[in-house]
Amino acid sequence: QAAIQVLGNHDAAAVGMQNLVYFNDFARAAAAWMQTVLTPEQKAFLSALPLEVKEDGLHYVHATPREPQNWNYIFSRYDVQNQFEAVDGRVCFVGHSHVPGDFWERPGDSSSRRIVNVGSVGQPRDRDPRLCYAVFDTATQELRLIREEYDVDTAAGKIRRAGLPEFLADRLYWGW
Repeated sequence: QAAIQVLGNHDAAAVGMQNLVYFNDFARAAAAWMQTVLTPEQKAFLSALPLEVKEDGLHYVHATPREPQNWNYIFSRYDVQNQFEAVDGRVCFVGHSHVPGDFWERPGDSSSRRIVNVGSVGQPRDRDPRLCYAVFDTATQELRLIREEYDVDTAAGKIRRAGLPEFLADRLYWGW
């Protein structure tokens, strides 16, 4: 179990904290399915997760540091521009878009604030089907975004056996 966990939009949907009308048809089907298979204990756990955690100069949030409850996306340098002033500390870690990235408030200035999208372990959105995760050294501020293969066939098979839309299984192979 991870030391720090934050609530994501699909977690919120699975426990009735997020209206499914904001999801596309495929995501809505997955969230509705999750509502039926999670145990009461799992739902209680997800319901208790915070939207953000601020600890030791680091900021963790699923979507964006500014208004995390709105589930906005960071895909590019353009998307991140109005987010830096909401970063509490030097580095904020996000993941909502599933697209890895490392954005500095002032590129080339290692004393500026930074927003890191850690990517996704499953359901990637950057056309690379491998999983992605981040390793961050708090002492040196060094970041490594790491890609690894995973068993896409097994994951896609579980999606199909659950009766979820075929698109959700297929997209694992495309990384989109």
